[in-house]
Amino acid sequence: KVSALRQAVVLTRRYLDLVFRDKLLLTVLMAIMPIIAMLLLIISKRNWLVGDSPTEITRQLNLDLAGPGSSATYAIVGNSQLLLFMMSLAAVLLGIFAAVYEIIKERSVYRRERMVSLRLVPYLGSKAVVLTAFALVQCLLFLVVIGLKVDLPDEGVFLPATVEMYITLVLSTAAAIMLGLLISAVVPNSNTVIYVVLLVLFFQIIFAGVIFNLPGIAGSLSNLTLTRWSMEALGTSANMEYLNGLTRTRFLPEEITKEISMNVERPADDWEPVTVITETREVAVPCPSGVVLTVPITVPQVTENEMVTVTETVTKSVTVNPEPLDVFKQQEFRIDYDRSIAHLFKDWLILMGFGAVFGLATALVLKSKDVG
Repeated sequence: KVSALRQAVVLTRRYLDLVFRDKLLLTVLMAIMPIIAMLLLIISKRNWLVGDSPTEITRQLNLDLAGPGSSATYAIVGNSQLLLFMMSLAAVLLGIFAAVYEIIKERSVYRRERMVSLRLVPYLGSKAVVLTAFALVQCLLFLVVIGLKVDLPDEGVFLPATVEMYITLVLSTAAAIMLGLLISAVVPNSNTVIYVVLLVLFFQIIFAGVIFNLPGIAGSLSNLTLTRWSMEALGTSANMEYLNGLTRTRFLPEEITKEISMNVERPADDWEPVTVITETREVAVPCPSGVVLTVPITVPQVTENEMVTVTETVTKSVTVNPEPLDVFKQQEFRIDYDRSIAHLFKDWLILMGFGAVFGLATALVLKSKDVG
């Protein structure tokens, strides 16, 4: 009797040979994620995952205020969250579509081999290992292409942010691979696969906690999605709390014109600074002949008068240009982006837990379909 390990090695090698012979499948497994990344680059901007410096933010706000508007807003966190969600969704869909036909397409072969000596764990393990190996390459290429235009964060929670994001994408894809295998084991035929995948796709989008609010039972359903936990991990590594803190709106208040009145003292209209009185005096003037003549001379007498004032109200229009006013209002998230090692590890463990549960469920479904 062949050991489980030996059987797993043989099945893995056989599956790899099948993949490399199928050029279309090989191309899809290697190229789909880079292609999705290139599509995302069309709508993405450089700063969506890192933000801008305070100087650059001020420059952008002032530039916008130079236009006709009276306010300008700097907010990238919404686009940041959507970009991360697309990355998460791409990883999940890659895993599902890569695995969803793997069991159903070879069901007759599986049944014959199962009746002989095929074991469930090596069978499922061979598919999970090969598909996850391709996922390792795909997720790496995905991040490389994204990084061609979008600046990726430098610092993660405890590792470089790019490394943490790569781990999250790989774990998300691996869990989705196991979900795809479960779907492939459950569906009765290949015609129904696409409809089940469509349902799963909408479930992952609607209850991820990114696009829609999650009132009541929706919050509980969100816990069952891979995208929710993948998003939390990606957002934690990208530091969504920091990006949210950059959000601000700068208002340019209108000019304020006011009439200012004040009481002013001024000299009275009939006040004279001095009073001049003219006096005529007799002045003795000696002549050469020895005769002294008395001559009348007019002499002014100047007297300084005490100032007489009146109080008058003066009114003047004054125009003031207020300084721009910044208002900080952060976006309220529907999911948790707590930046801590414990939170990141929790998200990773949940993704691994989903993969384990899906794998176990797949084995149980296949076991229940055994004949005899």
